[in-house]
Amino acid sequence: MTFVAFAGDAYMDVQTSTITPDLPSWGQDRTVQSIQLLVGGSCSNTARQFASLQASCGRPEPARLCAALGDDALGRQFAEVVRSEAGLECDGVVHKSGVPQSACIVLAGSDDRAFVSCNSSNDLFDPCAAPWQGVLEDSGCAHVHLGGYFCCRQMQHDGVTELCRQLATSNTTVSLDPQFDASGNWTGHDGHLQWLLPYVSVFLPNDAEACGISKAKDAHGALEALTALAPDTLVVVKCGAQGALAGKGTADRYTVAAPALPDAQGRTLVDTCGAGDAFDAAFLHSFLFDDPGNVQAALALAVQAGTFVACHPGACSVKLDKRHLLPRPID
Repeated sequence: MTFVAFAGDAYMDVQTSTITPDLPSWGQDRTVQSIQLLVGGSCSNTARQFASLQASCGRPEPARLCAALGDDALGRQFAEVVRSEAGLECDGVVHKSGVPQSACIVLAGSDDRAFVSCNSSNDLFDPCAAPWQGVLEDSGCAHVHLGGYFCCRQMQHDGVTELCRQLATSNTTVSLDPQFDASGNWTGHDGHLQWLLPYVSVFLPNDAEACGISKAKDAHGALEALTALAPDTLVVVKCGAQGALAGKGTADRYTVAAPALPDAQGRTLVDTCGAGDAFDAAFLHSFLFDDPGNVQAALALAVQAGTFVACHPGACSVKLDKRHLLPRPID
């Protein structure tokens, strides 16, 4: 059966409810209504939302998650949750002996968030190692999504570049979400990212990540720089409340604005955590299967998905359902 592989970061999140009026500075404290322990990670969130969206409209292609987990209580909790979800296959979820589970402290603000992360098990995830390479090279794999590139050091080597080159020759497309680079370098190990991008079909940074990687001052400048660096790669820049931009090479450019909040349905911004992951999931669902190759339609659905998740607490507390995404005219 055809499937989509999601390979990359897997966290247990310690997440606050919305902190108001703003995030604390050093020496300060804030009180919140709740603090929860949740399954997280860009790649894992995207896989879970993709599986939910596929199931909601009867698509047969499942998501297969590939990730390295710790062998402690947090790692076991992560595995228990993802293995219980419909449409998500977890044969590529592997516990690493003697390693603590990667975890992230998530401080959710009213319009942004901040993180403190431990990448203990994420740093052991290598797409070129068993059993993960076997999943990615399976003849049934229609697409590979690499998530949390900067959170997984073993994604940043020449073997991964060669793997993506080989996938391209076998007509398996690849998407990449880099996530934030805590090192501030934005290049990958020894400049690896610039060599990887030409073999990536769809690159999905947010505006801050795109500017960090390209050294541009704004999202539009970043789009131009990244499409010049990898002219055969579709670059999709997520811009939060401003919507999204996309382009490929020197010609095609696409823009979708985000709906203003609060809207006519009374929706308000609650928590931006996971909005970008939901965007990725909806974009891939539309671009690969629902309306193949239609960038503008994929952008429109993805912006709606990101907005929907941002109106709820938690990255995956509410799963995507095609019926929940408001119909929207394509710009």
